[in-house]
Amino acid sequence: MISSFGPIKCTASGESLNYWVPLKVIYFSLYNDALKLKLEISNPQQGLEIIGNGTKVVSVSHSLHITSADNSDKMDFSSANGSVTIESIIQASTIRNLEERVRSECETPLTTKNICMALRMWWYDLTNPGQVSFAKNVTISYVPPDSTCDIENDVNITLPDVSLSALPQSGMVSNIIGQGNIILNCINSLNGNSTRNASVFLSSVDLKNIGNDDILIDNNFDGIGFILSDQNDNKIKISSSQNTRAGATSLQDIQKGLPLRASYNIPIKARYYVYDKNKIHPGDFSALAKINIIYD
Repeated sequence: MISSFGPIKCTASGESLNYWVPLKVIYFSLYNDALKLKLEISNPQQGLEIIGNGTKVVSVSHSLHITSADNSDKMDFSSANGSVTIESIIQASTIRNLEERVRSECETPLTTKNICMALRMWWYDLTNPGQVSFAKNVTISYVPPDSTCDIENDVNITLPDVSLSALPQSGMVSNIIGQGNIILNCINSLNGNSTRNASVFLSSVDLKNIGNDDILIDNNFDGIGFILSDQNDNKIKISSSQNTRAGATSLQDIQKGLPLRASYNIPIKARYYVYDKNKIHPGDFSALAKINIIYD
């Protein structure tokens, strides 16, 4: 990324500016160390630049190069969110040899060096009222792409045929089971973690509520339907709307800031459910539930 430092304009005749980069490499992190980055700053125009008499305005170009840092790298700056401001990445001064003077007084560990150089620059400006120094700050912001999940394919569950005499008068037929698996594929993690909450649930317009049970029905076939459960045989609540969970069972919860897997396998079981045996007649019947993902 190409950036510029300036414009700087002096009114005194024959003033000269000396540009320098205090730290050519800076390590910083965003989102509480979830994203660690390395900032490399190129040298701007070197040497003395003569300006003055209000006739010359100077800007210098330089480049900022941001790459991923290693987990073992020590961070110089950190932020709890996606933005960090780094002060004084480039400096310019009319005080001669200021760079060498400040550096010689600040040869201590890196974190202290940043503080030391800022204080020494302030001190030299204060004690040299006829001179002036400039510094450029940079704010770096990063908005990660949202974590997103998709359903890999439709899930078709077929139950074996059953005779009318084998059905109970009402309720679930527990010994006849069909099974299927919802495959959920997810992308865009931040350092392996999800950037937002997500929940997987089922909805259907072919729905009949009997007590606390949600039954999938065929509107052209009365008296019997299907009841769904998870791998532990917990009955699944189903929403009547694909736009809101509204009390429906969350088949898979994904939490912001926690590990996001590339793939999830969600087992589903289906059983017959009799709600009016007297209306059942021979034939095939089916029902449909939609698999939904909602984010917040």
